[in-house]
Order: sequence, then C-alpha cells, then structure tokens
Amino acid sequence: MHLLVNIDVPELGPAVDFYHDALGLTLDRFLDDDVAELSGTSSRLYLLQNAADTPSSSPGSMPRHYRRH
Repeated sequence: MHLLVNIDVPELGPAVDFYHDALGLTLDRFLDDDVAELSGTSSRLYLLQNAADTPSSSPGSMPRHYRRH
C-alpha cells in the first residue's frame, strides 16, 4: 500500500525548507506553482499552497488557518 500525504501550507518555499531541514526530506519536483512533491519517507508528501481563510475541500469544515505555524 502506498500512501500520499497532503499538507496545506501558506507558502511553498519556506515549507519545503522546513521539511528538508527538520525531517531530511528531498524536493523531487514542483508540480505547479502551488504544489511541491517531497520524498524521503515511505509515503509521498505533497505540500499544497493554499492561502489562509480559504475553504478546505471537506464539506462543512472551517476555513484554513495557520496561526500555530
């Protein structure tokens, strides 16, 4: 079984740097201006750039926020 992990981030550049420095993940490629694919774990990790206060894809969920980040 292969898992894909999607993580919303406010900005790709700093997020790629964080996951590289903190977890040793490697940037494989940018898929668009707003998606980065990272490797280095058993699962593929995708960083998805989404602005704060935009709606998430889950029906009835609250808007995104990054206050803890």
